[in-house]
Amino acid sequence: MPAAYRSIDHGVLRLVTAEPLFMLLSDTFQLPVAWPLQRADFATYGWVHVGNTDLELWAASSNVDLPAHAQPPLIHGFALEPAQSLPESLAWMEQAGLSVKAPRAFRSQDASGQLVTNFTNAVVQDLSAPSCCIFFCEWDRHAAIYPWAEAATPADRRAELRGKLRSREGGPLGITGLQGIRLGTPDLRAHFRHWKAIAGRSLTSPYSSRPISLWNWCPQSTS
Repeated sequence: MPAAYRSIDHGVLRLVTAEPLFMLLSDTFQLPVAWPLQRADFATYGWVHVGNTDLELWAASSNVDLPAHAQPPLIHGFALEPAQSLPESLAWMEQAGLSVKAPRAFRSQDASGQLVTNFTNAVVQDLSAPSCCIFFCEWDRHAAIYPWAEAATPADRRAELRGKLRSREGGPLGITGLQGIRLGTPDLRAHFRHWKAIAGRSLTSPYSSRPISLWNWCPQSTS
């Protein structure tokens, strides 16, 4: 059976302020801007492209959702692109015995005033915690969300951004893409089992060809 996810759609960085890192990545390191920096009442945020995925920089107006020991700056998690469709991935997760929150769709009006779905998220509860959120993210083929053109599909946008990064030769650092993600967990056995189920095949090591590896992390005692 196929894996539940195809790739890392984007990573989420929680920051105190988004502007300094956004300017460093987009100006100094010349990474293509996937989403221009925006300022809203709830957060300041923007996206940059790194060749095979995006980084979302998010500075919330309030961080009460985060535990005291995991305040910004931190990598708050990442989104998984469904292997086929989100319903199929969720069915796979159910079959594997993994808990996933009910999908939540985010909608806005398109140019004609019609309410359309931009993307749908579903949090993988067995892989998430208040300090780290792992979730599926499925983009609608014609998301009307700013700043993307309604005629461009998610695949179109990624190809365009990838082309921009290549034309810049990866910027001064020569960035070509995300090579891997290394996760620390206090329960290596359980999370290895969960990721193996998501990968949809037998693994002999958590250091697999998919860009996710696990290592045992024991939080320092505060006693």
